[in-house]
Formats: sequence, C-alpha cells, structure tokens
Amino acid sequence: MKGIVLAGGSGTRLWPLSRKKYSKQFLKLVEGTPLLDSTYKRLLKFFSPQDIITITNKDYYFYVKDSCAKFPPQMSENIISEPISKNTAPAIALGTKFILDKLKANPDETVFVFSSDHIIKPVDKFVK
Repeated sequence: MKGIVLAGGSGTRLWPLSRKKYSKQFLKLVEGTPLLDSTYKRLLKFFSPQDIITITNKDYYFYVKDSCAKFPPQMSENIISEPISKNTAPAIALGTKFILDKLKANPDETVFVFSSDHIIKPVDKFVK
C-alpha cells in the first residue's frame, strides 16, 4: 500500500494568505501546524514512511523538504518535483511511475492519493 500526497497548487484560493510561491498547504491554519505536516501525521498512522510519496512543483520543493525533515528520513527520499505543473492526473501518473520504477512495487499495489491541504477531523475515524 502506497500513498501519494499532492502538494502543488497555484496559491490563489486563500489569497492573500497563500500565494503563487507559498500555497495553503504550508499555512498553519489549525493548531499552529502546517496543513502538509498534518497530512503526513495522518498518513503515518497507516503507511510506512518509505511508502509516502510527495509530488510538488519546483517552487514548493524546499518547503516540502523542510516539512519532511520533521518526519522519518525515508520521506525526504520520496519527493518528486515536477519541472512544469500539469495538474492532478499527470501528477498522479508521475507518482505511480515512481512507485513502479523506483520503489519496485508490484503492478497490483494499492495506491491512495491525498491532497496536502485538507483538514480532517476526527483523525481516528479517518484512519478506520
């Protein structure tokens, strides 16, 4: 079981808090924690760190890397930076290709896709 986290975006939905170079998943909107960090905390309840892949764009790469540095080091190894943002479906395809080629996963592997900017509560019900 693998998880793909989509951490791109245009930064326009919560303007002026978010903007092109600093999208909403990096904002500390709930409990003083960036939304991306909250996403990783949720996913680590049922994924191994090496099974979480993050797709981002070149503008957000270092924000994602800084966030991953707060978690097990394997997560930093699975960050994919798109050279050109092409929206959701191509990002998922890129993540799936990474899972097959780099992580050597079985073609029948179950893959879940998660947004990096959702607030989900209660977490225990989400995990169930």
